[in-house]
Amino acid sequence: MMGALGFTACTKDGDGDSVTSITLGTPSQTAFDYKGGLGSVEVYAGSKSVTAESSAPDWCRVTVFDNKSVAFNLYQNSDPNNERSATITVKAEGLPSVHFDVTQDRLRGIIVSPTVVNFSSEQLTQSIEVLASGDYTIVADVNPDNTFTWEKSANGRSVTFSSQDPGFYVVEGRVSLVPEEGEGEPVAITLLLEKMNTYDLLLGEWEVTTTDDEKLTRVIFTEKVWGYTYNVYLQGIPQVGDNYPVTMEYIDGKVYLPTGQSLGFDGTYYYTLHFNGRNSGSGWNTWTAPGACSWVSDVNVDELTRKITLSFADSSGGYGYQAEDLTFWKCKGGYFSFSTGENIFYSTKLDIVKNY
Repeated sequence: MMGALGFTACTKDGDGDSVTSITLGTPSQTAFDYKGGLGSVEVYAGSKSVTAESSAPDWCRVTVFDNKSVAFNLYQNSDPNNERSATITVKAEGLPSVHFDVTQDRLRGIIVSPTVVNFSSEQLTQSIEVLASGDYTIVADVNPDNTFTWEKSANGRSVTFSSQDPGFYVVEGRVSLVPEEGEGEPVAITLLLEKMNTYDLLLGEWEVTTTDDEKLTRVIFTEKVWGYTYNVYLQGIPQVGDNYPVTMEYIDGKVYLPTGQSLGFDGTYYYTLHFNGRNSGSGWNTWTAPGACSWVSDVNVDELTRKITLSFADSSGGYGYQAEDLTFWKCKGGYFSFSTGENIFYSTKLDIVKNY
């Protein structure tokens, strides 16, 4: 990038003190577009120290390297109406200063901030700032399922983007701000919608596909402690389904249904959930201690049919306790007083499915 030097002053070898003027080469560039850029020029002043300054240091910065070259850096010009110029002055002690001018064109095009817009369930509307030298249109390059919409402000200085709610997939879109003819190149804006948190994805109504007791037909997940637990209504179990939700836990991407749940008292009966099963493979036991064992399911996603399935089975955790069948009881004498109550639901399996 260095310009060639055309030296006219004659000096003795190694005798820089005899130099009577600063010799300036040809600047590599003096006319810049609005984007700015770097330029340089070689300078000779013998052994004298060279300095340089700019008349517009806020947008045209200068630096001297090795006492023999001056570099200048022009920042972007965001003014759509006016070009600008700066004078760069080169000095050396005891010698007449020399100078040259640089010019920069006005903004011709579009400046956007930011160029990547991220959406989430907590933030479905975002705005960007736009600085344009003229009018522009917004063109959709990629917009899957019309996920994103947008509106330009009346003065064109901003664009507000909105997104649909997150789903199970990350959605990436792209629009271009296209300036009027002769005013620069299009600017691309990337739009990103994160996928729904898996906890949120499980909320809602599920269909029961596998169970021993066919009166259970629907399961409804509602929020209990966000990100950790659900209140789950098992529709069809007498007195329980609509009134007393069970607690399911969401841990490391899996859904757990723990044993030993005291669900509620209606003034006459106490309602409970517990599991029966073996202890380290032997015997037959009733597990009523809270959390002693549980059923667990992975979150199984079918991308082709867009369905999620939970297939519950013994978690094989705890102290060797195995949760082999799920039972709901209603008791008169207190929670888990089985001698005063009756079994109102029993199943050795539970599979549920929902669309997403």
